[in-house]
Order: sequence, then C-alpha cells, then structure tokens
Amino acid sequence: GIGPHVLQQFLEVHGDRLRPLMALDPEAEVAALRAALERHFKVLYRVYKFYSLTDDRNPFMTSREFWRFCQQSRLATARKGEGLTRDQAMLIFSDSQRRTAEATNEAAWRDFLQMVPSEFVEAVILVGHARFGGEGQPLARAVDHVVDQYVAPNCLSIDI
Repeated sequence: GIGPHVLQQFLEVHGDRLRPLMALDPEAEVAALRAALERHFKVLYRVYKFYSLTDDRNPFMTSREFWRFCQQSRLATARKGEGLTRDQAMLIFSDSQRRTAEATNEAAWRDFLQMVPSEFVEAVILVGHARFGGEGQPLARAVDHVVDQYVAPNCLSIDI
C-alpha cells in the first residue's frame, strides 16, 4: 500500500519558493495548493511512478522522462506558442531541482539529474503557471487544469 510518508512527498509545497508566483495571500495559496494536490494525488503518484521507471527502472525521474511526460500529457509541443518547448520544460525541470538543492543538501548528491516526487509536484505547479497562470490566477486552479485536462486523460500510468 501507499504509506503516509509517500502521500506527504506529493503534498509538499514550499510557499517560500513559490511566493513570487502567488496571486493570493501566500498562506491561503499554499493551503489551496495542498488541497489540489491531495485531490490529484492518485493520478500524480501513478503518473510519476510510470514515467520515473520508463528508462532505467530507477525510482527517480530523469530529464528525459520528464520531457516524455510533458509530451505525452500534451503540455509540450514542437510548435512555439502552443505549449511548452523542450527548453522551457528543461528549465522547469532544473528549476525545481535547484530550488530543492538551495533549501537542503538532499538533492546535492543527485547532481540535478533526477527529480524526487516533491520536485515533480513542484514542476507540475511550475508547468501549470507557465501554461495557464496569469495575473491574479491562483496556482491551485492552474494545477487543477493541468491534471484534469492534460495529465489524467493523456498520460500513461501504473495501476496501484
């Protein structure tokens, strides 16, 4: 089964790092983000597990696996202006890792090559903001849109 520690990894929101993107009161926005992530936990968990094991059976997601996730979710596109470009996706991938490395030493040993579940969740938030966020748009609403309209219907996942 899925233990509480796994759920916690997918509900981890670092309001201090996401504050520049927040439209609402930071405490309210973090609470709304956690609620959105809890609603979408099963989808995000299953998708993360599938894509993180695609290339090398390593339980962490590589940049190549993250790019495959972005493509198969239809959040990315080869045509500029219609979705995330590969460069934008890789910037989000590295930004979510850099944020973790700055906060703790936990990511330092991975040399920014793979993302853990909390970094994947942050990347989903950043993708939502990049694609659907805007002035005054709550991050939780962008996450709902990403998961409901792109991730859940388009991504492959494992059964749990």
